Amino acid sequence: MATASNPTMVVGLLLGGALLLLYGLRLLSEAMQRAAGPRLQKATMALAQRPFMAFGVGLLVTALTQSSSATSSLLVELVNAELVPLTTAFVMILGTNVGSTLVVQLLAFHIADYAIPIAGAGAALGLLTQHKPQRDLGQAAFGFGVILLGLAALQAGSGPIAASPITAEVLRALTGAPLVLALLGLLLALAFASSAAAIGLVLVLTASGALSVFAALALLFGANIGSTLTALLTALSRQSVTGRRLALLHTGTKSLGAAVALALLQPLTSLLAQLGLEPAWQVALTHLIFNLALASVFVPLAAPVTRLVTLLLPEQENQYEQQLGPRYLDPEALASPAVALGQATREVLRMADIVTEMLRLSMLAFEKPDARVPERIHELDDQLDQLNAAIKRYLTQLDESRLTREQVQRELALLYIITDLEAIGDIID
Repeated sequence: MATASNPTMVVGLLLGGALLLLYGLRLLSEAMQRAAGPRLQKATMALAQRPFMAFGVGLLVTALTQSSSATSSLLVELVNAELVPLTTAFVMILGTNVGSTLVVQLLAFHIADYAIPIAGAGAALGLLTQHKPQRDLGQAAFGFGVILLGLAALQAGSGPIAASPITAEVLRALTGAPLVLALLGLLLALAFASSAAAIGLVLVLTASGALSVFAALALLFGANIGSTLTALLTALSRQSVTGRRLALLHTGTKSLGAAVALALLQPLTSLLAQLGLEPAWQVALTHLIFNLALASVFVPLAAPVTRLVTLLLPEQENQYEQQLGPRYLDPEALASPAVALGQATREVLRMADIVTEMLRLSMLAFEKPDARVPERIHELDDQLDQLNAAIKRYLTQLDESRLTREQVQRELALLYIITDLEAIGDIID
């Protein structure tokens, strides 16, 4: 790695290192999601009624895919489709928090020197094999190598910053303002859209001496909050109350934990100094302990906490009665075929309910002739036609290459069912 000999080189190393870090995380996340995503989604739904096992699933999913935001988005979609209860999803969120810390622990090792061999081995595996699982594994290894290259560039670029007297003066001023540092960490996580990338940068700057442990911990706690805000803003922009509840739980627990940690920042820093660990290790260890502590507190309290959030964000009365079109067909869920098929199934069940209501009204028309009954049946048939068209359009948007054989069979079954239901509705009408 080149040494930074002038300001232009420093900026180039820092910017290039940050971009390499982000791109490597994306490659690693995409490869692991392709390799293990469908199986992990099935496990997520299968353990929906076992909250404590769900914590392990959330941890495992995020540890493998290295994308807590992707896991959180998946959970929001599962909760919206009523495939996973809110309490279980909250427990899984706590598991994803712990899972996202594991790569940070790995980055605390001095393994940047092996970046090129790891990336080269991954590239060779991806180029020389025709089997998709091996190619995904090769891309994952290549992505991890790119992450290490980014960290090495950041480390080289941060050297002159650490030696600058200006840096020492700024850090001395910020030591008395941990809230400002936490806000900077929050903005850093938002800018990177990845807590792993933000905290990886903090680790490198700490290891090079550009950041003190005190400042690094304040940035760390802010980054933990920032990693939840993207999902929160997304949930707030949607109409789903359930998604807002889960996002509020995620952001609320992280914010509460960070507030307590910032209040204890000075004694915490003193305690870590007595352990005799390297500064970067102190930060990485704190990141892990912080999320484990949140899980140990809130997993046993998952049920009462979710009930509290449900009271704070109640279901809007009659919010569905005025919605004649589809309620559950979320375009964002198309990226997760298992979730998208679950939501399409719920719309099909709505069609079945409408047909049942049409049958009831048709029998009522013979028992008590009323001019309004045929009109109501016709309105329901129009609604049935709308749902039929919407479900077909939604299912055709699924990426067939990402569907398993079982999912393809389920998609075809849903198409046959909605065709039959529409035909029954036409007969009744």
